Amino acid sequence: MNEHILQYIWSKKLFSNLEFRCTKGFPIEVLDFGKWNYNQGPDFSLAKIKCQNTTFVGNIEIHIKSSDWYLHQHEKSDHYDSLILHVVYFDDCDIESLKQKNIPCLELKNYVSESVLNKLINLNDNPFDFIACEKLIKPNDIPLFFAEQKLLEKLERKRQSIFERLKNTQNNKEQILLEQLAYGFGLKVNSELFSEMISYLGFNILSKTRANQTSLEALLLGTSGLLNINENIDEQTKIWQREYHFLVSKFKLSDLKFNPKFSKMRPPNFPTIRLSQLSFLIHQEAHLFSKIINAKSLEDFNSILKNIKTSKYWETHYQISKPTKEHSTALSKDFMDLIILNVFLPIKYYFSEDEDINDQTIEFYKNLKPEKNQIIDHWKHLQIPINSALESQAFLQHYRENCIEKKCLNCGIGFKILKHD
Repeated sequence: MNEHILQYIWSKKLFSNLEFRCTKGFPIEVLDFGKWNYNQGPDFSLAKIKCQNTTFVGNIEIHIKSSDWYLHQHEKSDHYDSLILHVVYFDDCDIESLKQKNIPCLELKNYVSESVLNKLINLNDNPFDFIACEKLIKPNDIPLFFAEQKLLEKLERKRQSIFERLKNTQNNKEQILLEQLAYGFGLKVNSELFSEMISYLGFNILSKTRANQTSLEALLLGTSGLLNINENIDEQTKIWQREYHFLVSKFKLSDLKFNPKFSKMRPPNFPTIRLSQLSFLIHQEAHLFSKIINAKSLEDFNSILKNIKTSKYWETHYQISKPTKEHSTALSKDFMDLIILNVFLPIKYYFSEDEDINDQTIEFYKNLKPEKNQIIDHWKHLQIPINSALESQAFLQHYRENCIEKKCLNCGIGFKILKHD
């Protein structure tokens, strides 16, 4: 046990009953449990109690043992001059300075159930495979509207970084869209790198190149460093190389190369394939931003992506100058959903002027299939129903923000688990 657990119990009022009596036997009525103080000084401020027909307003200090008062040398600090109550789990000694001021001591051990205490200790101390509460959590522990709240929290947090980036691009929303698209097409391995590459090239250069798909593809492949080969070069690669060198000269580009990764990726996700598909999308959709903002249904989003594919060269290649059997290079339905989920819907949310955008966004996410990944598989293994992208996004976000950091005492799910005595 640690003091943070006791502070949490006090703040959440996780007691078997609230008919408190101090160690001298007098009833104590807690009118206000106070505000949890995370800084120096008493643990709770602005508390209010009633004892022996007198109401007191001030601070509360919480310890595991009474003697911790001396261990922490509180008697030497004036931060505790406004104390009205000393709360402990074990009362193992009298505190003379508090006794002289008639400050009561409340011993909690008879007011906290063993079940709640053990759950809290397990959440804080036990090893686990996925999440700390994996042996305790049940589907009905998920708070009402959990998914909606988590999704909107995630979007709002990301909105801040998006709008900060917007300032740095002179309010160029198209630039932001292209960077987000590149991030989505880069998947987990190359997302940051793709986005930085688009940021480096900038909207002006990309817009001046987008009319010619060969030029645009050469620009992306060249800037990524994928055209830096000198042996066994096929004719199409030579065309891209010439075009790229022309564009470098035309736009006075530096020799910066981004060098995307191929490791641990399936061939359809290779950066060569994804960059070609991205160039096709930028080339084909000159008014992509307005289409996303004005989309009224998932079908509107799907219509933007359903004909996106690579240039013909990649139908028989996954890497430059290395022929393969012919294969499809169209976007898979799962990948289309991923782009809608992680790019189109956030962009629509950030920049739409519709007052009902929150409700619209939630409905869009409800109508998309959940993502497929190991984290979602773990949640499903715990019998947590995840039937839509709304739920998968919420649980992914919750896992990253709370479960990895083991912030069980700040977790709405954790609180519901603890209330089940």
